[in-house]
Amino acid sequence: MPDRGTRTLTLEGDRLQYVVAREHWHYLAMAGSFEQYLADRFSEKTRASFERDEGRFVETFGRLDLREYRSPEELQRFALIAAQVVDGRDRMPALGAMQPGDDAFALFADGAPVAFLHLRSVGDTVQYHSAGESEAFRQWSAGSVLHVAVLRRLFADGRFRYLDFMPGDGEIKRQFANGALRCSDILYLRPTLTNHLLLRLHAYLGRCTAWLDGQAGRAGVVGLLHRLFSREARQVG
Repeated sequence: MPDRGTRTLTLEGDRLQYVVAREHWHYLAMAGSFEQYLADRFSEKTRASFERDEGRFVETFGRLDLREYRSPEELQRFALIAAQVVDGRDRMPALGAMQPGDDAFALFADGAPVAFLHLRSVGDTVQYHSAGESEAFRQWSAGSVLHVAVLRRLFADGRFRYLDFMPGDGEIKRQFANGALRCSDILYLRPTLTNHLLLRLHAYLGRCTAWLDGQAGRAGVVGLLHRLFSREARQVG
């Protein structure tokens, strides 16, 4: 639900209200043309960069080989293609996650898949479920080329009013969204002593985890500096 900026744990009426997480919910309102969206959302320099990336991709690999998958058989094939793109890493669309009404895309280079995007149509909204890019093709901006090409098709299709990027924050979502809502995941529980203590414990453990993550990051930096200065000291000696 929309984030009202409340404290993590409060008493709301006859219930304990506990904010489990706060996050941004990005979306793209597809009013007008694709060209107008680009002009409103991106600077002239960024638009030129999109054109340059697509031109470079076409020049290198001969064409923009964008393939679409809609039928149940095609979606099963797409899931295997996505697994090939990410080489079995996380965020691969599972076969069981595919549903009727899903729309999937894969970008190919020299006959091999290099990026994918999995969408789901719900009325006049299309939901963003997963995406991936081959590590070997990041230098060709395969993910960006794919997203621009798919958005061009969605605007031309005319069936949708919104692209819902779903909960979570990410570079691609921030880059292509033209709107965002700050949202909260909230639990409502009876105000018993046990529930109160459990929620306090959960909040405390969350803060500890965040602190430990920060310490691990700083420890990595400290370790790197220690190795660098130690090596420099040995060279001087």
